[in-house]
Amino acid sequence: MSKAAADAPSAYNFLIVAVIKDGSADFLSVNFRTPPSEWEKTAAPLISDAITECEPYSSISGRMEFAVTRELVEAGSKN
Repeated sequence: MSKAAADAPSAYNFLIVAVIKDGSADFLSVNFRTPPSEWEKTAAPLISDAITECEPYSSISGRMEFAVTRELVEAGSKN
């Protein structure tokens, strides 16, 4: 995520939707609430990759929505 964070807009908010089945993220889609900025277009696939890298999802199954906000990305980049 560090590649995209440098020129992040001051505010952004979009959803990444995943279907978790048998411990894996089977389907990912990105739902932008407004027309995406260039940063969001770059960040969305990186965040989607991070979601799939968190496998296996042992106790989660079904459709999951991951809200992506500036606060969440900043908190994740500190870990």
